[in-house]
Amino acid sequence: MIETGVITTVASTQRAAVYAEAAEQMGFSRVGMADTAPKLFHATYPAVTAALMRTNRISVGPYVTNPVTRHWSVHAATARALDELAPGRFYAGMATGDGAVNSVGLKPAKLEYFENYINEMRTIWPEQSKIHLAFSGPKGMELAGRVADELTVAVGLDVEMIQKMVGLAKASRQSAGVKTPLRIWINPLTYVVATESEVEPMRKALRNIAFSSARFSFDASMEDKNVPDHMKPILKKRLALYDFAYKGQVGDNPNARLFEDHPEVENYLIDRAVLTGTAEQCLARLEQLMDVVELSGIWFPTIPRTPHFSDHLSDLAALERAFRPMMGH
Repeated sequence: MIETGVITTVASTQRAAVYAEAAEQMGFSRVGMADTAPKLFHATYPAVTAALMRTNRISVGPYVTNPVTRHWSVHAATARALDELAPGRFYAGMATGDGAVNSVGLKPAKLEYFENYINEMRTIWPEQSKIHLAFSGPKGMELAGRVADELTVAVGLDVEMIQKMVGLAKASRQSAGVKTPLRIWINPLTYVVATESEVEPMRKALRNIAFSSARFSFDASMEDKNVPDHMKPILKKRLALYDFAYKGQVGDNPNARLFEDHPEVENYLIDRAVLTGTAEQCLARLEQLMDVVELSGIWFPTIPRTPHFSDHLSDLAALERAFRPMMGH
């Protein structure tokens, strides 16, 4: 049975713990606490701690944190403490750095530095805790193949690209002589609606989140990522204008209007990053993908659409109802 994880931003540590408790009761296997834009959101590790103390079964960790804002020893020592608190239920999702880094004027880590960083962490890392890396490019996939327990292939719902990137990661793992299998995840931004008439408004509401995903995937390079050639100059120019002051926020803001004069690019990015529709439509699209790509897990990022926490929990419940068949209950 495939694992299912949900990801939330941490605007309130107490609410993040309640969210994790609800996710556990609904049968999800993991919760990820976003580590992003500290001027907008709370720190991830206190939220992870609160969630682990409030739950009994579900795994909880940062998704994703970075090697820039903390020394490797801080991550590793925190992992040991949390593994003692909740044995076998902590994992660490990591990438080179995005919102938490760029929003405060820092730069993402270089891949060579990041690989050394992970290897240093491993020297004191608790055996039960997984290191889960997220990448969107070929070199990142190869790095993850060598050093990760698990990998999110963050290229949206492009099946051809998922297959290609998984192949690179597994080939790198084999070349490095790593015997344990690499567990593969994807992370489509997913919102389930009740009726067909709600699909297009929801797509429009989520466009700035799709653009955030594109900025993560295409910031370093668009080469070998299956991006139409005629769109590359537009994407490069407009994604450079992405404003981290609005990261992780839906609704009307400057990021939502990045491609308003290029609707073909806007629709392309939404189609690639966003899974939205009725429960039947969303489940069918994922099952079609899973017929082609062997996955260990699927992350469902759940960015709050309104200021009301009850709406956030309602979105979580809608996900559970839609994907119950693949969750085994």
